[in-house]
Amino acid sequence: MSDTDGNDKSGGNLRGGRGGGGGGGPTRVRQSFSGGRTKTVVVEQKRRRVSAPKSATPAARPADDGAARRPEAAAEAPRRPAKGRVLKPVSPEEAERRARLIAAQKAADRAAAAKEAADAQAEAKARAAAETPAAPAAS
Repeated sequence: MSDTDGNDKSGGNLRGGRGGGGGGGPTRVRQSFSGGRTKTVVVEQKRRRVSAPKSATPAARPADDGAARRPEAAAEAPRRPAKGRVLKPVSPEEAERRARLIAAQKAADRAAAAKEAADAQAEAKARAAAETPAAPAAS
């Protein structure tokens, strides 16, 4: 009935000691279930990327002619777009069209806000007129 017979001879490390299973390759862990049951399972670990250490020796570095420190050289260097995004350049006509659209939208927003304010003011006046008692008619 048990998932494990206790005599598991499949090898691998069992995580849980002070070492923590820092080695590479598969690791065995105990999976706990309700009712107190446990099962030993094998978990594969992702391998870490190993990058070559950056050398600090001047011979390994490319010759620096001071171009990185000059602002005009930085402007001449082509810029790489951010990862995952490819931005298309905008033509002057497209930039002008976008500016006109933004200005028109801002004007429409201002007109809508002014209309809303005028409606709110008219509603407040109507409410105030309804709340004040009417003067008795002189007969």
